[in-house]
Amino acid sequence: MKRAFTLIELLVVMAIMAILTIITVSQFNTAKVKARDAQRKADLSSIKNALLMYYADYQGFPEGGTDVGELDLSDSGEFSDEGGYVYMKVMPLEPVQDRRAANPYCYMRLDDGNSFAILGRLENTDDNDTHRKDNDTVRNITCGGNTDYNFGFTSPNISMDEVDTTY
Repeated sequence: MKRAFTLIELLVVMAIMAILTIITVSQFNTAKVKARDAQRKADLSSIKNALLMYYADYQGFPEGGTDVGELDLSDSGEFSDEGGYVYMKVMPLEPVQDRRAANPYCYMRLDDGNSFAILGRLENTDDNDTHRKDNDTVRNITCGGNTDYNFGFTSPNISMDEVDTTY
């Protein structure tokens, strides 16, 4: 007598394998989203620290833009002052595969240079980090023509809730 698997047994095993594959792939995609969000948080925190060092030297925050002494978050150049002191050797960029589809980080100089906000867009809308706009509620901010920023850091003298919805 030959011992072999029946067609139904093979189909059951294939169905179980398909279910396990779907679960694994979905968990992998969730992990990738959380990893990109963690990178965004770390990038924005580093920029915040560089801005605070700049403020300690000049008692004001830099203009936004591309000139020396100004802060430009659109490329990965360095953030330095006119005297050549480097606050960040390489400015971080938004961590996505297709940069054209992403909102780049956005810097806003507020209150005549006495405060700032730096913004990013988290993919995980269930993230409840305390630096999220309105803490638990996503209130989208428009900055530099891009929309839907929902996470950021500010200078110590203001909170995210004080940042207006459009700059």
